[in-house]
Amino acid sequence: MEKYIVWDVDGTVVDTRQAVADSYLYACEQVGIEETDGTRIFTYVGRRSTLIFSEYHKLEGERLQKAYDAYAEYFNTTGIEKAALYPGMAELFRELKANGAKMTVASARSLSQLTMLFERLNFSDAFDLIRATETNHKAADKPQLVRECIAFMGVKPEECVMIGDRIYDIAGGQTAGTRSIGVTFGFGTREELVECAPDAIVDDVAALRALLLGA
Repeated sequence: MEKYIVWDVDGTVVDTRQAVADSYLYACEQVGIEETDGTRIFTYVGRRSTLIFSEYHKLEGERLQKAYDAYAEYFNTTGIEKAALYPGMAELFRELKANGAKMTVASARSLSQLTMLFERLNFSDAFDLIRATETNHKAADKPQLVRECIAFMGVKPEECVMIGDRIYDIAGGQTAGTRSIGVTFGFGTREELVECAPDAIVDDVAALRALLLGA
């Protein structure tokens, strides 16, 4: 079984798709952007969601800051109530911990939001270490976050596995020297995962459990 695991969160452990989409639409409304497709932001998740406002919508200055603030305001209140653990994930974590697995997080989301999210889901004690990003609205350095998780666990990179739903997770693990598992039930597509060539791709938590526990 896998003993040293680095997890992505959004789209991997927690289903935040509705929360992210609705937060995005709310922020667009607040800054006067006409937008009907909340899923447009999904391609930015894993790198940093709020980059959509500067890179895609080309916002600047006060209007950009207003979009950032509105997105966070909605996610931290209404949006977070729409997040949920993927079915079977809580049970999988209990099994892994019972078998002595060390579990860490490398996430592009800010630490403050992750803390609120895990508290809301009663999942705060699931991880041995959480490595997240500062709220600077820049792209996350996923390889560095993964390296910090590896260093904490005190093992060789190849003894660890990175689990995520986006190319940034898989590439982050590969750059840091870990093995990797892609999950198709999050924000990414199967095509995206195939292209970045993880060691395995799974379509549900049951298949992930079989890989991690060797069952």
